[in-house]
Amino acid sequence: MLVLSRNGNDISLSCPEVAELAGLLDGHRVILDGEIVALEPGDRPSFARLQERIHQAHPTQALLDRIAVMYFGSTRSTSVVTT
Repeated sequence: MLVLSRNGNDISLSCPEVAELAGLLDGHRVILDGEIVALEPGDRPSFARLQERIHQAHPTQALLDRIAVMYFGSTRSTSVVTT
């Protein structure tokens, strides 16, 4: 699974939690359109915490544990159906 930022930067290795979504897609080709967020205590989004993760090409397990990220958004199929 390829995870791109809004600027087109590949952040797949920075966000392995998001890349794990590929296992739920059952081989279907989709485009995920949404936001990756990191929450601070109290479940509020924190851009500062997200920045710590996004700029790490190979985050350590300690960083993954300290700053978890989640995907919020929708999907659309890339399949074309003809009749």
